[in-house]
Amino acid sequence: MRGVKHCESSFNFTYIGEASIRTIKPSAVYVTGGNSLTLSGRFTQANRFQLTVGDRAMACEVRDSQNAICIASPHSKGAYRLTTSSHSIEIHPECVLRYVDIPSVSNIHPSSGPTYGGTPLVLEGENFEVGMIQCAFARQRVWASVRSSTLCECIAPASVDDGGLKDLRIITTGIDYVLAERGYLYYEPPRIDQIDPTAARVGQVGKITIFGRHFDKECVIKLGTRRVDVSNFVSSTMTVVSMPPIAGTALQGNMTVGISRNGVDFDSLGFGYESTSGFVVMKIEPSVGYVDGGGLIRVEGYGPRRKSVTVYFGTRQASCNMTSEWEASCLSPRGEIGR
Repeated sequence: MRGVKHCESSFNFTYIGEASIRTIKPSAVYVTGGNSLTLSGRFTQANRFQLTVGDRAMACEVRDSQNAICIASPHSKGAYRLTTSSHSIEIHPECVLRYVDIPSVSNIHPSSGPTYGGTPLVLEGENFEVGMIQCAFARQRVWASVRSSTLCECIAPASVDDGGLKDLRIITTGIDYVLAERGYLYYEPPRIDQIDPTAARVGQVGKITIFGRHFDKECVIKLGTRRVDVSNFVSSTMTVVSMPPIAGTALQGNMTVGISRNGVDFDSLGFGYESTSGFVVMKIEPSVGYVDGGGLIRVEGYGPRRKSVTVYFGTRQASCNMTSEWEASCLSPRGEIGR
């Protein structure tokens, strides 16, 4: 037709695939509901949609083309597949939501640890589930490692300040339900600076004075692997322990003096305590004599109770009489020029 102009316009038309749900995290929630769930898959531009869990509806919202968020509805304990009345959403068969009971905590130990952290905190209770429990040390949260349905463990973080008593809360994830609340004490780690004496003989009843820092009545002193009793806690820098009067070889040899608190061992800085069944020479006076021998020698040392001890001068020996608990005397044997 004359005088009529034809016009042409173009528009974009996008073909999209069917929406799908491939995974759901977390896959376990509490029977009370309220947990936030993340769905991963492929989603259309529809902002909201609804799923069914068992016989309960669950509202969801699309966040982007690959993720959606849902809030779990309350439900009885059990495992339920996700379903939908919409034919435009494909749901993977492994998308199962498991409802579990809220856990309970009956015991927490220990109640203290060093300021640098690392102390294992053991929780005892019921209905523990992997990935659903956290320990909150003031504002610091750490995940609990679940060992069984009745036992889990948190590792205490380092204190962010000077230590002291902090609020400890055991909480469930997703709904922040507080299972237990109590105090946790951060303390400065104890250390040993000096011990006196450093030696004794096997079977001798005696005491060891230990000097150091940050001692308290919960500290345990060990000789090697054996715990010894604290007979007198003097102060935070001094304590006295009793040497066990055990004969034979039970406590024989050079043992490290160690200190621990609540099962945590601390650096002993290499301090050793020697207990021996033989006589150990610490000092000889005089330290020079004639080759003909016969000079009076005083020997200081320690060892088991006996009337005399044998002291070797190179390849030669002399029998020395014990004159006190720590001293013996004898005549020097013949020798040769030199040491």
